[in-house]
Amino acid sequence: MATKIQLRRDSSTNWTSNNPTLSSGELGYETDTTQFKIGNGTDDWNTLGYSTPDMSAKADVTYVDAADALKLDLAGGTMTGDLDLDGNTTTLGGVVEDYTDLGTVNGVLSIDPSITTVFAATLDGDVVFEGFTNPAAGQGVSMIFTQDATGSRLLTTNTITAKFAMGVNTLSTAAAAIDIAHIFYDGSVYYLSFSKGYV
Repeated sequence: MATKIQLRRDSSTNWTSNNPTLSSGELGYETDTTQFKIGNGTDDWNTLGYSTPDMSAKADVTYVDAADALKLDLAGGTMTGDLDLDGNTTTLGGVVEDYTDLGTVNGVLSIDPSITTVFAATLDGDVVFEGFTNPAAGQGVSMIFTQDATGSRLLTTNTITAKFAMGVNTLSTAAAAIDIAHIFYDGSVYYLSFSKGYV
């Protein structure tokens, strides 16, 4: 004859009102919340912490395994704190990118992707892009260029290897024209593409 093992179980309300002290290693299961506690032989039920996440709000969700219970629903949800993606911490919120305005620039253009991924500058002279500050393969930024009231400011490259989408490597020349450059670095080459002529 097979042996049947049953866990000590009751509703969360009954567990709370009876407030028993579970033996060390004894499991107490809440039938209405699917949570359980493991006794230590000392603390009563109300003092012990739960050993599982609260699944009562997800009663309409079927999980393939216990790990699925920790995932957000496809319909959305709220996550607080940082999300660790293979050791790279990403803070999620309103998904608003940091933005750094470099002000009025001319001469050598200095862009540091470790600060932010979106930069802006108003050009009051020609600028030379000589790569990122502290470059690393896989970095990318968006750079918003605005011509000053004079216009016709040039963007050139000097000491770096750069490739331009569709061969376009010039900015709009009209006064106050706005161009957005998307710049990606693969470790040896800078790839630039332009969205041009915002006025």
